[in-house]
Amino acid sequence: MANYAAGTVVTLTAQADAGSEFVGWDGCDAVSGNTCTVTMDAAKWVTATFALQQFMLTVTKNGIGYGNVTSTSNPPSATQINCGAYCYAAYDWSTVVTLSAKAGIGSVFHGWRGCDAVSVSRCVVTMQSAKSVKATFIGVPLPPLPWPVLLRR
Repeated sequence: MANYAAGTVVTLTAQADAGSEFVGWDGCDAVSGNTCTVTMDAAKWVTATFALQQFMLTVTKNGIGYGNVTSTSNPPSATQINCGAYCYAAYDWSTVVTLSAKAGIGSVFHGWRGCDAVSVSRCVVTMQSAKSVKATFIGVPLPPLPWPVLLRR
């Protein structure tokens, strides 16, 4: 808040912090990009709106096995990854996403690629840009079948 003499032309410039983006102005006499101009002919209220950037996290499942990948996030997000239905979700800037892999029947989880940190079947990613992670599942050979038993007549 500041006081200006009547007739003064005030120019405001919006600058987003890291992880945010400038969305728009409200209450300006004129707008050009991130610049707002007002002429002080009365009391004025001007609002600059900013939003957190969002980035897409994409998970690709590869290998010759089967499995599922799910996510949790901090802070919590309305959408999470569940690779049974879809393998991507958008997260706000700096959200920490933890992916968990669970192998399907006849498969084992083999590893991650593209994570910031890995702990066994968990992958941690901090969303400060779009990210792509790979989860690899491999099939486990079935145990040999017992020899067939011959039937007596």
